[in-house]
Amino acid sequence: MDLLSATEKTSFSIALGDLFDTFCKDIYVYKTPQKVVLSQDANFNFAYSDAQPSATVDYTPVSGAFKAVVSYIRRDQISETQTTVGVPIDINKDLVRIKTKMDAVDYLKDAERVDLEGKTYNILSHGSPRFVFEAQFYIFFLQERT
Repeated sequence: MDLLSATEKTSFSIALGDLFDTFCKDIYVYKTPQKVVLSQDANFNFAYSDAQPSATVDYTPVSGAFKAVVSYIRRDQISETQTTVGVPIDINKDLVRIKTKMDAVDYLKDAERVDLEGKTYNILSHGSPRFVFEAQFYIFFLQERT
């Protein structure tokens, strides 16, 4: 027998979603830019030349905007959090903990950086899931770039 009924679990999950929506902020996630070859030398002969062909290359930014609840962790609180992150961190810098929904997880896992409130951050963790009834959130740790 469950302590909470299915209806209570659903309403609690809805309340958690509302709480997320109320306190979330926009984050901008950037991946490695895509390399696009715009043109190549049409007269270059690949079979008979040791020289490199000339090409015009452009890089297309790859980014996405997502919602996250942001928590700032001061330097004096990092020792408690360090085991949670699981990666080496610079204890002279503050940490940022973001809680996201599933739509941001795959994007964050192979991203280069996150921009948040005018600052740029490195991603330190791979996203640990937090499931509360039907509500699904993922936690990432960030540290400001220097």
